[in-house]
Amino acid sequence: MKYLRLLLAMFGLLPMFAWADAGVLLPRDKQQPDSAVLSLEEMEINVSIDNGVARVFVRQVFLNHTGLIEEGNYVFALNSRATVSDFATWDGPTRLPAVILERKRAEELYNSLKMQAIDPGLLQMGERGSDEARHSAIFSAKITPIPRFGTKRLEFEYHENIPVENLKSFFALALRPDAYQAQTAAHLWIHFELRSALVLKDFKQTGKLYPLKISERTANVVKGSFEGRNVSLSEDFTFTYEFDTAAADTMQVISHRNPDSGQPDPTETTPVRSGNEPGFFAAEALIGYGKYSPSGNVTQNGGPPRTVIALFDTSLSMQWEKLERNYEALDKLLRVLRPEDHFNLLLFHTQVQPYQPSPVAATPANVKAALDFIRASRLRGGTDLLKAMEAGLAQCASSDGNTYVILLSDGGATRGTINSGKIASGYASKWKTLPTTKRPRTFIYAVGDDANLPLLRMLARNDGVIESVISTEPAEFKLDAFLSKIGRSPIGQLRMEVVPPAAVNLVYPLQDAAFTGAMASWVGQYRKPEKNVQFAVQGVRNGETLSLLKTVSLPVESADHAHLPRLWAKARVD
Repeated sequence: MKYLRLLLAMFGLLPMFAWADAGVLLPRDKQQPDSAVLSLEEMEINVSIDNGVARVFVRQVFLNHTGLIEEGNYVFALNSRATVSDFATWDGPTRLPAVILERKRAEELYNSLKMQAIDPGLLQMGERGSDEARHSAIFSAKITPIPRFGTKRLEFEYHENIPVENLKSFFALALRPDAYQAQTAAHLWIHFELRSALVLKDFKQTGKLYPLKISERTANVVKGSFEGRNVSLSEDFTFTYEFDTAAADTMQVISHRNPDSGQPDPTETTPVRSGNEPGFFAAEALIGYGKYSPSGNVTQNGGPPRTVIALFDTSLSMQWEKLERNYEALDKLLRVLRPEDHFNLLLFHTQVQPYQPSPVAATPANVKAALDFIRASRLRGGTDLLKAMEAGLAQCASSDGNTYVILLSDGGATRGTINSGKIASGYASKWKTLPTTKRPRTFIYAVGDDANLPLLRMLARNDGVIESVISTEPAEFKLDAFLSKIGRSPIGQLRMEVVPPAAVNLVYPLQDAAFTGAMASWVGQYRKPEKNVQFAVQGVRNGETLSLLKTVSLPVESADHAHLPRLWAKARVD
């Protein structure tokens, strides 16, 4: 966008905060991949999606073209819902698993092991330090030694929950270049498998660079593969799929149980091999629209007029990619409002600049003037987040209800109150002082790899929702899903009950809230097999009772859905 380039030109001399791409190995002392030193000879990607949980395994082999023992910095970025589960390097035929540590400790241990000529393969996770906000979405590993004229094999694995929004799901594996020049894989394989207990339809690849050769396609399974040589990784691997509307307002329960614990730890004094390990289950309810149109489009929804207070972060931390994404979100937000809706726009850094003293009608002329107001602004100063949030609440005092405060920011507070807990509690206190009918729903659109998600999640607890996007992931699907929730309420009093209750234990919901067109899920544990267990999901949708029922048997043994123990463990930790 031309105006954004002009706005950023003022800060062209500032150091750019380098974004990371996925699976890049940088030679020592270099800021870009250099195929004359380290080239990507092989890359194999396995994507397996089982009922909304993706397991992504990546194997890469890099070739050292020099007569020196090289050291590399391996970096990759994950989207906001992904969790690393494994990382390893290979030293000849020996696999060396990594240990995930925070950055400072990893550096210390890495240097110690390097001096001992041990291949450490330490995976570093970004952390938020006291002096600067690091990229929490970036993982990196120092790789050494890479033998002269030899190869180094790397493997990493991550898991990701894929949400359902408006009966659709979207998956993206970040491969395109962001900060770095595009890598070329001398040999690339992609293996893909999608399984669902619910009927699938309209599976589509949204990119053209890695066309899958579909080997199986049924109502519940899609399998495919791709193989290519000298492939420039200049595009993400992405696809979408939908659920049949006939599956709305239905439940599915999947399970996994391996009753045998396997060989005991040889270091145990009295090793015992258990033959009665617990099983795991996931109960998934695909919630239909009820009174709302299946489009889920805010412009087509009925209901009373809405008042939207948009808080747009114009502090210096929002330069480059974050500014582009913030503006894209705001532009789309204002353009989907109806003429009978009202809005105001507050730009903020250390100070707050309102577009108008109070909300105005969302007419095309007012929307255009508000966007012009942004284009005439400049990035400057730090961020007084609490001041901006309180200014947003002040705008709600004169509203007639059905009000939304929508924050578009990275959540980095550098001025005024900067402690996350104090910001969250300060905003919640002000929010509660408003009459119940005037309390806004707090919607958060978090942008950037360094977004302060813990704080932003706390702010969204004030009757709101949060969505986040990082630099490497496509934003369109998430943004559309985020905006479609304006004017809609989540399912009220949503809960799951099991009969008999003793059949399961340690059950956790996987979402804070569920809207129509989404999947509400719970994961839990069961100690012994049980027949005819009844799972019931209840709630209030559009003022009417929602009741879904499913009766299943929890098996003695099942090798299906092997992701469930990990999914349960993560939910328990969360």
